[in-house]
Amino acid sequence: MGKAKSFRYTYDFSDNWEHLLKVERLAPDPELARYALCIAGANSCPPEDVGSEPGYANFVAAMADPQHPDHQDVLEWYGQAFDPTYFDFVTVNFELQKIKL
Repeated sequence: MGKAKSFRYTYDFSDNWEHLLKVERLAPDPELARYALCIAGANSCPPEDVGSEPGYANFVAAMADPQHPDHQDVLEWYGQAFDPTYFDFVTVNFELQKIKL
């Protein structure tokens, strides 16, 4: 495949979350390419229904600061701690296996 190809994916058109995906290479034999494989990534996905960028920014700030006025509410709503820098390769690759190429 020569030069890597990139494309944008928009998730949740009302909140307009944009993702940049880069295809590094394709398997030389299509029979071997059963599913896409993620080899790098960055950051956690925003939780569903957190809102657009301002809502996510408030969510991250509230989760990180026990003194934030919304901390307890967002913690109860989300149900667990949240690390915005964590990237979950296992879940991403599990979901990619569901896509037929």
